[in-house]
Amino acid sequence: MTRRRTSLHARLAALSLGLLAVGLAAWWLVAYERAGSVAERDVDGRLQTTAIILLQVSRTDVSPSSPGAFGAPHPVAGIHGWRHPPSFEVTTTGDALIHRSPDFPQGIGDPSPGFRDRTVDAMRWRIYTRVDDARGLVVRVAMNERDRQDRTRLAEVDFAWPLLLAIPILAVLALLSVWRGLAPLRHVERTLASQDPGNLRPFEPAPRGLPRELARLVDTMNGLFAEVQDLHARRKAFASFVSHELRTPLAGSRSQLDVAKRSPERHQQNRALGLLGEALGRMERLVTRLLLLARVDASRREIERRPLDLGLLAKECVTQFNDETEGVRAEIGNVCGPMTIEGEEDLLRSLFFNLIENAARVSPDECPVEVSLEHEADAFVLAVADRGPGMDKAELQAVAAGDFPLRRNDARGTGLGLAIVRSVAEAHGARLNLLAREGGGTVARVHFDRAPVEGTA
Repeated sequence: MTRRRTSLHARLAALSLGLLAVGLAAWWLVAYERAGSVAERDVDGRLQTTAIILLQVSRTDVSPSSPGAFGAPHPVAGIHGWRHPPSFEVTTTGDALIHRSPDFPQGIGDPSPGFRDRTVDAMRWRIYTRVDDARGLVVRVAMNERDRQDRTRLAEVDFAWPLLLAIPILAVLALLSVWRGLAPLRHVERTLASQDPGNLRPFEPAPRGLPRELARLVDTMNGLFAEVQDLHARRKAFASFVSHELRTPLAGSRSQLDVAKRSPERHQQNRALGLLGEALGRMERLVTRLLLLARVDASRREIERRPLDLGLLAKECVTQFNDETEGVRAEIGNVCGPMTIEGEEDLLRSLFFNLIENAARVSPDECPVEVSLEHEADAFVLAVADRGPGMDKAELQAVAAGDFPLRRNDARGTGLGLAIVRSVAEAHGARLNLLAREGGGTVARVHFDRAPVEGTA
């Protein structure tokens, strides 16, 4: 069962809303704690204010609890913001009662000034005492826990309503930000969905441009599209080349087989069979080269590398070529010291043989193929030179661009051997260059980077 995939929009929206929820929850906790502390300070401040007012309006020349105990109407009634006015008591410093509100807790006779908490009849009270020594008055103002909690809840509401109002606004803004931020990605998605696999086009820039990260992605994809298009064109050309190259020896083989079947003469049969064998040999060599080229291209990053001496390998290949081939010989110059690289021996042998065979195919019998190895800065350079007809400028440019096979109609071949050489060289981090040789002919040069010496950086 295929797992249903969620969209990037949904994931980012969920992430944004989740982070927003966490942030708002943290804000709520901070606001809640702050509301409580603000309410506590507010209660204490109002108790102090009430005590000061009571001291200012209190009179000492009246009897306790008489209506004239204050020089003004009930002072607490004039303090704004109280849902439940605080309880209070006014006495002299000698503890003689002047006035006491009906709900003031009994039994609190501590004359020390300041704040304190007391529990009376299972009710917790917050009490503030203020002493006026000049007039001999003591004022105590008290608020019970229930009224204090009411004040705290009011403060919490004052903190909470902006938060509740901000939640939907912030959520909408977060979703709009995600939608707008992913607009370039939607453009890339639409462009990619409209691509024709057989004709991949480069991405067109978005109306408002692309972010740096997406721009790098688009550049990479455009490069990949170009490589795919180039590979597609090469595969078509290669398929056409293979079919053409195999068609000729196959047709010749069929013709020679018919001759061998129908000819009554023994020598004609032998000649036809000999030509048939040559055609089969050409097809075998062609298929072998094609398989080698396919193997190198498929395993370019997975070749088995080990230290190899290029000079020793070149000498062995030249000797083997001379032993197995008649006609043009190959000669190798002096090799100075070991030339060690990291590589796969079989592939490097195919590189040497293809270069030597290509050079021998176009060289006159009296002109040997010249093989040399040189030191150049941080590289070893293999050079294989011939005295053939050479290559024109267009062919040299085609080789430099890796455009194989070459379109030729002569005995110099199609460049399949050069394609193998180039692929093997690139698999080993080397570079193939073809140069026109002074006096006629071509020089193939392969630059190999030197292998690092063990124990050095």
